[in-house]
Amino acid sequence: MIQSRYNIGDILYVRETWQHTKCLNINPEDENYGYVYKASENGLLFSENYENWNWKPSLFMPKEAARIFLKVTDVRKERLQNISEEDAICEGIEQLEGNITEFSYKSYTHKHILLNNAINSYKSLWEK
Repeated sequence: MIQSRYNIGDILYVRETWQHTKCLNINPEDENYGYVYKASENGLLFSENYENWNWKPSLFMPKEAARIFLKVTDVRKERLQNISEEDAICEGIEQLEGNITEFSYKSYTHKHILLNNAINSYKSLWEK
């Protein structure tokens, strides 16, 4: 039996594309310098105002730079092929409105193809 990597009650932090303000020489003498995040208003401000400045990838974000924390509330094992239509939609696939009674779903592997159910859309996302 495969053991889960996470347990109920565990706290996870979300890694984001980030930068340390010390790298920008913003108040370098200040011990309380901080972080900026690309997915925020201050990230846009810094991107536009500092030339030759690169964001650090989320992969390298230290825990102390995190601003979003998640608590694990449920852990279950499921076979990927057994995903339900509802769970596929909850995974974030794009639902495109067709006529009033039907929906189409985005194909993530073929640009100009619409899929007729959420499960096939999720499979294409997984394959991508």
